Amino acid sequence: SHAEGNVLETGCGTGNNAAYYKADTNVTAVDWSKNMIEEALGKDYDSSRIKYVIADVESLPFGDESFDTVVDTFSLQSYYDRNKALSEIKRVLKPNGLLLVMGRGASVVSLYNQFLQFRAGLDIQREGCVYHLDIEQIVRQDPQLEIEHHERRNLDMTFVIMARKKPSLTQTS
Repeated sequence: SHAEGNVLETGCGTGNNAAYYKADTNVTAVDWSKNMIEEALGKDYDSSRIKYVIADVESLPFGDESFDTVVDTFSLQSYYDRNKALSEIKRVLKPNGLLLVMGRGASVVSLYNQFLQFRAGLDIQREGCVYHLDIEQIVRQDPQLEIEHHERRNLDMTFVIMARKKPSLTQTS
């Protein structure tokens, strides 16, 4: 419900977020999987305001600073090159644009984290993602992003993050 304006959803999968976008948003949803996009298009909700595009988040086919909001739901832990994906997300996000991230990652329970690290290879093989990452730290370490809100749920391993892209030094306010 926080996504506004021209919205990009990265790693949209089967389109489960479509029902949550406000009526006045213009949404472009990308996923690299043609099968996922086809399933999203086949759902029963009104997706007429959502444009689905087959694209890799590590090489987005959009111009610089094209989107007011970028939404990434449970995908950041799945990208082959998270740094490249985050770089592309920031490239297409307007200055002062909002990045909304929800993901599964490291918990505050160290024994559980050890289990996640132990099974990381299996998770990559079976599910294509890793769950032992500190998603909040990945976003927090980026000098172009400023976290405005964060919370953790489910043994603190589900991250909900709202971060703003800082304007570049060459732009005037």
